[in-house]
Amino acid sequence: MEMIERRISDASILRLIGKWINIGVVDEERLLTSETGTGQGQVISPLLANIYLHHVLDAWFEAEVKPRLRGKAFEIRYADDGLLCFQFKDDAERVLEVLPKRFAKYGLTLHPEKTRLVQFGRRAYYQAKRTKTKAATFDFLGFTHRCATSRAGKFTMHVSTMKKRLRRGLLAITAWCRGHIDPVSFSWTT
Repeated sequence: MEMIERRISDASILRLIGKWINIGVVDEERLLTSETGTGQGQVISPLLANIYLHHVLDAWFEAEVKPRLRGKAFEIRYADDGLLCFQFKDDAERVLEVLPKRFAKYGLTLHPEKTRLVQFGRRAYYQAKRTKTKAATFDFLGFTHRCATSRAGKFTMHVSTMKKRLRRGLLAITAWCRGHIDPVSFSWTT
């Protein structure tokens, strides 16, 4: 609540947010309450997560991390998904070493399967081509990002739907079609 109080001074709004945090969520006719934080699925969860992560990650990265780096760095974050981009590998390694400690200080953890260093960009792509290895890709916000060359032969980045999400969508469409379309005559059923 202290991070919310830094942004909001209206006591009635703070009281309402406090009630929202403690109320819980109804799932399959059962009331689920959370010991810490907001329950997943609550309407206010995305707003509170953004306020919390602004302090834990965004402001810290701008004020504390970037001034100590040798090269350029950028942060891209949407809700609880984020990318940290660095010009130099040693900068990325140093931040990756302190990031779990920073998150732990605020009761957060990094997802071990989603947290990794990836050499990505123009140099990484051309180096992979020279060594005849596959250039790294990464998934972010439901899309797979990969380095490629354009038809004109220049470096570009391609973005496509993650295979897992695409498959899930196609299966859902197939299931809908099986329930609504007569396969013999291809007529719609109601």
